[in-house]
Amino acid sequence: MSKPDPERKPPTGIPTTKQKQDEAIIGTNDYSIVSKRSVEKIYYPEEPQFFEPFIGRFKRRAPLINRGYWLRMQSIEQAVLQFLGEKSDGKKVVVNLGCGYEPLPFRMLWKYGNRCRTVRFVDVDYPQLIRKKVDVVKKNHIYSDLLTQPVSGEAHSSILLNDGRYCAVGCDLGNTKALDHIFRTELHLDESSILFVGEVSVVYMEVKAADELIKLCATFNDARFCLLEQHLPEGRGHPFAKTMLAHFQKQTPLRCLESYTTIQSQNTRFHAAGWREVKTKDLWSLWQDPDFASSERRALDSVEPFDEWEELALFGGHYFLLLATTSTAPLKHVSEHAMDYEIPYNISPSVELQHCLNPAGRGLRRFGASFKIDEETIAFHGGLKSLSQQSNCDIYTRGSSTPQPFTTPPENILCHTITKLDTSTSLLTGGRNSPSKANPSSHLYNSDKNTWTPTHDLQPARYRHCSVTVTINSTPAILTFGGKTSTGLLLDTWALYTPSKRWTPVTPTNPNGAPPPLFGASLATTNPSGTTGLLLGGMKQGGFLHAHFTTWELVTPDSEDGGVRITFTSSLPRLNEVGIASPATLRFGASLVPSRWGILLIGGIGSRGVVPMEEEVVVVRKYGRIDKFGGLFAGDGGGGEGGRPLWHSVTEEVTSSFSKLMFDAEKTSISLVWERDKPLLESAK
Repeated sequence: MSKPDPERKPPTGIPTTKQKQDEAIIGTNDYSIVSKRSVEKIYYPEEPQFFEPFIGRFKRRAPLINRGYWLRMQSIEQAVLQFLGEKSDGKKVVVNLGCGYEPLPFRMLWKYGNRCRTVRFVDVDYPQLIRKKVDVVKKNHIYSDLLTQPVSGEAHSSILLNDGRYCAVGCDLGNTKALDHIFRTELHLDESSILFVGEVSVVYMEVKAADELIKLCATFNDARFCLLEQHLPEGRGHPFAKTMLAHFQKQTPLRCLESYTTIQSQNTRFHAAGWREVKTKDLWSLWQDPDFASSERRALDSVEPFDEWEELALFGGHYFLLLATTSTAPLKHVSEHAMDYEIPYNISPSVELQHCLNPAGRGLRRFGASFKIDEETIAFHGGLKSLSQQSNCDIYTRGSSTPQPFTTPPENILCHTITKLDTSTSLLTGGRNSPSKANPSSHLYNSDKNTWTPTHDLQPARYRHCSVTVTINSTPAILTFGGKTSTGLLLDTWALYTPSKRWTPVTPTNPNGAPPPLFGASLATTNPSGTTGLLLGGMKQGGFLHAHFTTWELVTPDSEDGGVRITFTSSLPRLNEVGIASPATLRFGASLVPSRWGILLIGGIGSRGVVPMEEEVVVVRKYGRIDKFGGLFAGDGGGGEGGRPLWHSVTEEVTSSFSKLMFDAEKTSISLVWERDKPLLESAK
C-alpha cells in the first residue's frame, strides 16, 4: 500500500464526482494518522506503536497539534472504555464508522485486554481503504498477534477480515441498506450491546445520508453512539471557525456542519433519529474535568513544553463529544464535571465602537504588551509577529498626529508586561522567548528622555504574570502576581517594584485565603488610591481554569523598614445572600482595565474555550457579577465579522476621546476606540 506522505499538501478544488469526493475524504485520513502517529511516538514511546506500520516517514507535529490530537484520541478512548465498563449480560461490539487506518481496536485489546474478553471490534470504511488496512494488519504481528483465528472474507463479501475479536468491513457509510444487511444478517448485532463510533467521519457525508445512518444505528435496542466532530459555537464569523472552514472547504467540505452547526442542533438531530437520551460536551470542557484521563494528562508537560493555551481552547471549543443511547439504562457522559451555571446579569446601554483596520500586512501581532508613550501615542511591543522583517514594536497615533521619536524596547519577547509607573515612566517585566526560556530582566522607559534603562531582575524569571500600578504611602509602585517559570513551575508569589527598593516580596496576611499558583490571571485596582483591587481567572497546574474571584487590599508598613503585606478579603464563586460570581469571569489571558463604565474584563478564553461575543467585553461588578453591553459591537459591520479580542493588549485611557483598548484578531490587527470618528491609525514605524 502507498503510505501517507506527511509533507504532502492536499489539492485544492472541491471534487464534483462521487468517486473523486470519496477519494478526497479518504485523503483526510492521511493527515489524521500522521498527526496521531506523532502523538503516539512522543507521548507513548514505551507502548506498542500501532500507527507506525501505516505511516511512511515519521513527522513530528507542533505541540499544539500534538495536544489537540491527544485530546481527540483520549476522548474516543474514554468513551469506549466507559462502554466496556458497563454491565451487560451478553456480548459487546464496538463499531468504528469511517475508521480510516485508526488502530483503535488493537490498542484497546492490548491495553484493556481483561475488559475485552467478550468484546468484538468492527471497522467500517470504504472498500478500497479497508483492503489496504487488512493487508497491513495481516503482515504485521503487532496486530495479528492480538487476534485469535483471522479469516479472510469471501471474494464478493463486504467482510474482508473476520475474527472473534476483530472484523473489517468494506462498505460506503452512505449505503445504509447494505450496512443494515451486514449489521443484522452477517454480524448479528441485534444480539449484542453496541457502541457506534464516528470520529470526524460522518460530518463529511451528505446530510441526508448521514441522517439515515444515524437513524439506522438507532434501530438497535441496546445501542450507543459516540460522535466526535466540529461545531460552530459562535457561528461562521468567528476567526477560528472561518479558518477551520476554509481549510476543509479546499477539498472536503464539512457537509453536515452546514445543517448542524451547534451542540443543541446535534442533540435535536439525534433525538429526532430515535435516540432516547443524548449528552454532549465540547472538548475544552472535557479538558477542564480534573478526572478526565488525569494521570496521562499530567505527564504531557514533562514531554514537551507547551504555551499555546488560547489556541488549544479554541480548538477544543470547536469540537464536541456526543454520547447517545437507545437503552433504558441511564446515560453517563465521560465527563460529568460542570463549570458553567446560569445567573442573572444586567444589560448596560449600548456602546457603539468603531474599529480601524491596519494597512494590509502590518500590525499583525499577538501576545505583546501595549503602553502609553504620551497623550497622542501608544506603543504595541513584542509578541508573535506575522512577518519576520516586522519590527518588535508598532506605534499608533490618534488621527493624523505625527508620533514623537521613539526608542523601541530592547527585548524581543512575548507574554510580558509593560506597566505605567508614573506619568513619564513605564516598567517592562518578564516574558519569554520560548516556553522553556523565561526572561528575568526588567527595563524602565522614560518618555521624557526616550530611553530604556535596565533595572533589577525579577527572580525567578517568569511569563504570563500580571501587573498593575498601585500606591504605597503616596509613592507609585507596581504589583506583580503569579506567572510561569522556564521549568513549568507556576508561581503564587506577589512582588512589589518601587524605584527606591526595586523588587521586594509582598507577604499575605491570611495565606489560607491567598490564590493558588496561577498564570494568565487578570489584575486590576478598584480604588483611586491604588491600594485595593481584584484578581480573577488564570490557569492552574494541568491547564485548569481558576474559578475564583478574589479581592485584595495592600497593607502599608508603619515604618520604612516594614514590608508591604496583602490581605485577601473574599474569594468566589460562592452562593450566599448576595449571589454568585458570573461564569463570564472565568477567563484565561484576559485583561482588566478601569473605565468610565466600571472595571472592564476584556477577551481571553473561557470555560468553553470560545468566549461568547456578548461577553468578550463586560463590566465586572461587586461579588463577581457582570454587566453585558447591549450591542457592544454595533460598529463592526454586523454579524460579528469585525474585530474580536482573542489575543489583545490593553492600555490605560489616553485622553477622554481616545482609545482605551486595542487588540488584534487572528488575521487582522484591529484598533478600537470608544468614541466615533476618532480612529486609531498605525504610524509609519
